[in-house]
Amino acid sequence: MHKRGGRDKPAPTNSGALPCAPTATHYSLLATHFPKHMFNKLKQFKDIRDRAKSIQSSLSKEHAEGSAGWGKVKVTVDGNQRVTSVVIDPSLETKDIPGLVKDAANDAMEKIQKILASKMKDLGGLDLAQEMQQMMKK
Repeated sequence: MHKRGGRDKPAPTNSGALPCAPTATHYSLLATHFPKHMFNKLKQFKDIRDRAKSIQSSLSKEHAEGSAGWGKVKVTVDGNQRVTSVVIDPSLETKDIPGLVKDAANDAMEKIQKILASKMKDLGGLDLAQEMQQMMKK
């Protein structure tokens, strides 16, 4: 125990965490202990992560609709490949619905995957994956 002001307090421990926000001094200390290329790699990772988030945000705004049963069942999916709506014509027989929903969902998934692949190519998403692979090799 540590006496302070007449009261017993637990002895201070060093948890490894900084007691305040990092300052220029902290960064200069880090720079003396770590090679510069490590900081460059960290910056590259951050840049790639930021680009990936931007691409993901752009792709999530896409939508595709699949249908089955001559349009009596429609399923819409978003760019995250989540079903956002299902519309079923009430004239359908109950026994036909599960198979038609499955077919419409598969149709929507195929369409959204084609859209996403095209968008990824346009946005440079494939280049991003190659950059990441090259960076990991170094």
